Amino acid sequence: MDYTEHNEKIEVPKQSGVEGFLHALKAILTLPNVKKIEITSNGEVAYRYFLPKEAATTPLKVNFESLEPYAVVRNAGLVTELAFPDYNAAVAIAQLFSMAAQDHLHPLALVGGTNSDLWAWYEETTSIKLFNKESLFGLPYLGDRKFEDGVLILCAGFARDGSLIDTHKSYKLCIPQTKVVNVIEAND
Repeated sequence: MDYTEHNEKIEVPKQSGVEGFLHALKAILTLPNVKKIEITSNGEVAYRYFLPKEAATTPLKVNFESLEPYAVVRNAGLVTELAFPDYNAAVAIAQLFSMAAQDHLHPLALVGGTNSDLWAWYEETTSIKLFNKESLFGLPYLGDRKFEDGVLILCAGFARDGSLIDTHKSYKLCIPQTKVVNVIEAND
């Protein structure tokens, strides 16, 4: 029987972490005659497998949706909202950290919209411009299009070195509309 070699790649979403790679590997290992799996430095999993020449090939579809920030927060179930966040972004985020500490949980990641108002709010209220929009206070910031841009969520879990998928509880704040507040103050 003659076989045909197939070389393909799967791009693993950045925010899915180690769980994303494991998810991809599990899917690849369902294929027959897998001969090589290689994880590249740019977040791809390349693999080679062989099929009989007459066998039909169908591209491997890996669903990473359950590992995306919105799904992780939704599946964790417990979301506590900070009712009255401080006007200052740094203080409001510290309030989220305090809520997690009171529940004996460790911060894992900050999540919000892909075009989050967080960065403008932080700069306006602290006078500090943040150039790196991938992390804040040592935690990764993960944007997801399913979150509103005016929302910031702190994901927390039991392990200090956990990843987003280890989220047990989330803490949410609605980012204050700073420009509206400034207009009202100017009119007084």
